[in-house]
Amino acid sequence: MSSRRRLNHRLTDAFAASPEPRVGAVSALFGGTAGSTDHFRRIPIDRISATPAVIYDSATHWLNSSPGEDVPHTPPEHEFSPFDPATYRELTEVPALHEDYLRRQQKLGKLALGFVFVRHVLVAGPVDVSGIDPVPL
Repeated sequence: MSSRRRLNHRLTDAFAASPEPRVGAVSALFGGTAGSTDHFRRIPIDRISATPAVIYDSATHWLNSSPGEDVPHTPPEHEFSPFDPATYRELTEVPALHEDYLRRQQKLGKLALGFVFVRHVLVAGPVDVSGIDPVPL
C-alpha cells in the first residue's frame, strides 16, 4: 500500500519549507511577486511530528502543473514517501526542476503555478500555527 493511501485521511494541509527562494525565482523570471505572503509560515517540525504526514517530492507533470495537456490526472505514487521528522531537512534552494518549469511556462505564455516541482510535506489534519509569524518574503 502506498504512503499516500496509508494516511487514511483526507490531506487537508500542505506546506513547502522555505518559500523564500521560490518567490525570488518567480520575481526574477516574471517580474513582480508571487502573490500574497500572509499565508506562508515556517512551521516547526514539532507542530506536525505526531500527525500522519507524507513527503510529496514532485517531479512529474500531471494535471496540476499542466492543465489542458495530455498528462496523467494524478501524480505518480512513487513521488510520495513517509514523513520522518528525525530525517527531514528543509529546502535551502529552489529545485532546478521548478526553475525549468517557470521558464517553460514563460516560453509557452502560460501562468506559472506556485510550488510545482518543490517538495511538500502533506499533513492529514489541521496544523497549529498560533504564534508563528508570516515569513517575510
